[in-house]
Amino acid sequence: MFYVAAAVVFGVWFMSAYGGAYGTEYFAGYLVEKSLSVDNLFVFVIIMTTFTVPEEHQQKVLSFGIVLALAMRAVFMALSRCWVPGSLTARRGVGRGRVPGRCSGRGGPAGGAGGLVPDGEADGHLAR
Repeated sequence: MFYVAAAVVFGVWFMSAYGGAYGTEYFAGYLVEKSLSVDNLFVFVIIMTTFTVPEEHQQKVLSFGIVLALAMRAVFMALSRCWVPGSLTARRGVGRGRVPGRCSGRGGPAGGAGGLVPDGEADGHLAR
């Protein structure tokens, strides 16, 4: 209950500081994330009961699932940086700074540091 209250207080502050449109976006995003987390709990319960995981092993299975999900997210973020051609929105919204550079197909010194080539933007984004 404390975390929900903290999120609401932050959202009210955010709305007053940055305006109603941004505050509404924050609350919409918060509600979507909260509903997805409840959905994940339901999936965990189904998995634990379907595979009849003993209670003493459920914490290990849950921890393994979380670590695997984080690892897979990192893999897909890295791959999406290669597969989404020229998508500036995807670069800014999905993991900017988490995965170093994009796949350029050019390696070695001619392709820049690690095959990364600046795309000419003032803020130094990298592109193919």
